[in-house]
Amino acid sequence: MEKNIYIMRWYGPFADMESARDWDRTNQIPCSLYLMSGMKKYAKSSVHYYIGKAERNLITDRFKDKNHHINDFSRIKEIWLGSFANKKASHDDVMLVENMITSYFVGEVGKDKMLNKINLCLPNSNVYVLSEWINPYSELAWEKLSRNSPANIVADVIVNKANDNAFNYYLYVSKKLKKQEKKQRYV
Repeated sequence: MEKNIYIMRWYGPFADMESARDWDRTNQIPCSLYLMSGMKKYAKSSVHYYIGKAERNLITDRFKDKNHHINDFSRIKEIWLGSFANKKASHDDVMLVENMITSYFVGEVGKDKMLNKINLCLPNSNVYVLSEWINPYSELAWEKLSRNSPANIVADVIVNKANDNAFNYYLYVSKKLKKQEKKQRYV
């Protein structure tokens, strides 16, 4: 039985740190991961990304840290806060999912667009990550978001299959899950 199966519920996008912090304070949803996009200082048009973790009561407290990467952005485009929907996440779970998403993300946008300097290689175990992108105010899933949104870059399903015998790793993805119209059942 596989143990590394995670359903991530991503809340956002928040346009700035204050709106993310207000939502984080008023909701009792424990978030452990976050995705950010924005303009790096002195960048004219290039969007950069950062994926991070925080195991605190309020994830947004992490943004106040002196050397946090949020300070590398001159303008924030989006912040997404991620919660584990199917289990109470341990420290190892948080680290594994951060590694999985970061290593997938860097393959999509390139190292030059990432502020992350670690977790750029896939983990050496089987990992399954399913992501849902939720409007934090309506609790409904987003159907359309901007092209550069982290929600459109991270696949809804990411599967890393590790073959221990030959040290081969296979990545399987499904970019966006499509909502199907309800079919009438015939009895």
